[in-house]
Amino acid sequence: MNKNIMTYIFTAFAALAWGLSFFATVLALEYFDPISLLSLRWGISALIFLALYLTKIIKCDFKGKKKGMLLVAGLVQPCLYSIFETTGIGMTSTSESAIMIALIPIFTMVVSTVIYKRKITKEIVLAVIIAFLGITISIYFSPNFSASGKIAGYFVLLGAVLCSAFYTNLINKSGEAFTPTEITFAISVMGGIFFTILNFIFGDELNTYYVFATNLEPLLGVLFLAVACSCLCYLAFNNILTKFSPVVVTNVFNNSVTVIGIISGVIFAGDPFGWYIVVGAALTLTGISLTNRKAK
Repeated sequence: MNKNIMTYIFTAFAALAWGLSFFATVLALEYFDPISLLSLRWGISALIFLALYLTKIIKCDFKGKKKGMLLVAGLVQPCLYSIFETTGIGMTSTSESAIMIALIPIFTMVVSTVIYKRKITKEIVLAVIIAFLGITISIYFSPNFSASGKIAGYFVLLGAVLCSAFYTNLINKSGEAFTPTEITFAISVMGGIFFTILNFIFGDELNTYYVFATNLEPLLGVLFLAVACSCLCYLAFNNILTKFSPVVVTNVFNNSVTVIGIISGVIFAGDPFGWYIVVGAALTLTGISLTNRKAK
């Protein structure tokens, strides 16, 4: 019972924080380019985990374990995933980003089927069509829709969806050898190193730190993304992902994140709201729910 309660608490916290992360990212992108923002977010996350490790608050032991799958997972997410997600959010609205990310459970199911040779039933195909129909309605009928401007953003976000689908399956397998803390430690350090190098090569590293340290709004936004969304949310997500089916986990998380993301976009970011959001979100969540039901 206690284990179930903790699982619900972890899920609720991560869903809430990740749902609000769409809004926080949009605000932070007013001060930083995507690479600079990711450098700060994952650099801070890496420093936090390194400090916890060096002070022996957390324990990590990678000796004698095969690290190949974990390294690939860390490269896929946060490295590639964060580039696609942050760039895509900057090219689209908060609500559109949240709904696009709702496709992750569908693609997770496809990847799981390919890797584990699960059969795809007609019901699952129908669920995929329903989910895509919901996405199409939400995007096409939005007053902000622009085929010449935002369609590139949708494809960028689709890259994030594919990365997440592979990540969930890789972490599920990595959980056989590594603890959730070790997994989160590894991906945070990889993300911190990866994006700091990119920011040093392509960004304005000194100006990034100056803006971060001298402006309250980006400071709070980045700290929220680093501490809540990178450290705590990934720790909770990886913990649950090592114990349950990737398809089930992503359905639970992404259903919640989608709803919270849409609400935060409408309330805080001034995103347009209309029947297309309601109908589109309902169809998307219905498709995801049907996929989840058939996957059990």
